[in-house]
Amino acid sequence: MRIYHLGLMAAFMLLAWQPEGHASQCRDAIRAAERIYGIPKHLLLAMNEVETLWSNQAWAWSLNVSGSPRRYGSQKDMIDALDEIIARTENVDIGCMQINWHWVGKRCAAVPADLVAPYPNAECSAMYLRALRDQLGSWHKAVEAYHVGPNRKETAVIARANGYACKVGRKYAYLLGKEAPCK
Repeated sequence: MRIYHLGLMAAFMLLAWQPEGHASQCRDAIRAAERIYGIPKHLLLAMNEVETLWSNQAWAWSLNVSGSPRRYGSQKDMIDALDEIIARTENVDIGCMQINWHWVGKRCAAVPADLVAPYPNAECSAMYLRALRDQLGSWHKAVEAYHVGPNRKETAVIARANGYACKVGRKYAYLLGKEAPCK
C-alpha cells in the first residue's frame, strides 16, 4: 500500500513540476542565447513573456497559426500538430520565441520541427534580433521589427510594432526593476 501512495505522490509531483520545468527550459535557453549573441540581459526574456506567456508562465510548446495561439502539453504533441499545420500554411510562429517559419525560421532550420525545442528556438530568435539591431541601429527598432519585419512602412503596422515594443519595454523594465518606458 505504501508503494502505491509513493507512486501516486511521485506522479503528482512530476505533473506539478512540469509547468515550472517547462518555463525554465525557455528561460535557460533564452539566457544562454542572450549571452552568446550579446543581447542585453533580460531583453529576450521580456520578449518571450510577451510572445508566449500563458497561465503566467512562458510556454515552450506554443504555436500561433495565422494569429490564433495554440498551446500543447508536450513537445511531441506540438511537433505532430506542426506537421499538419505546415501542410496548410507557412504563417506559423513556433516555440518560446514565436519564430515565424516563413519569414525567419527557414534561415535557422531545415524543417519547422527543428525550432520546437527551446535552445534552437532561442538561438534563432537571438540571431535574428541581433541582425535586426545591427541593421537598424537600436534595440528598440530591432524589437519593433522582430514583430512586424524590418521594412514595413504602413501606418497600422507601425502602430502595431510600437504597441509590441511598449509591451516588451514594460516587461523589460519590470525584469530590471525599473520604471516602464511607456504606459
